[in-house]
Amino acid sequence: MANSNDERPAKSKKNCTDINLNDHKISNHSGRKILVQILKRLNLSNAECMASSRHKSEQGLARY
Repeated sequence: MANSNDERPAKSKKNCTDINLNDHKISNHSGRKILVQILKRLNLSNAECMASSRHKSEQGLARY
């Protein structure tokens, strides 16, 4: 059972992105994918995206 501290990051993502999380859970992977997509839309460089998403290679980042 998740405690209330574990739910806070998902709720803050919902508030920042206007993503409807009703009856859905956001996984680490989907949160990371959303982060990369948003950073790319904001025209951040691959190096900046990698620093935020903690990808180790551009090849790994390119999948997003």
